[in-house]
Amino acid sequence: MAPRRLGGRSNKGFLSSTYETFTSSENASVVRSVAIFGAAVTFLASPWSEYLLPPTPSLKDRWNTELEEDLYDTRSVVPVIP
Repeated sequence: MAPRRLGGRSNKGFLSSTYETFTSSENASVVRSVAIFGAAVTFLASPWSEYLLPPTPSLKDRWNTELEEDLYDTRSVVPVIP
């Protein structure tokens, strides 16, 4: 007579039971959410995340703009008293 299994446990390996758990339909939404979160964190931690920033003017453009503003700013002109 064959030995009885206690509690209905099977002699599966760790990797096969882990794979079966991840691919079961009960855990599909959790596994998908964790995978998307991991991909988002990886993307935001990479240099590719700089493409999400709005474009900024170069330093040369900012310098020229500040000089033009100073040229036309009448408040910076000191009145000369004769």
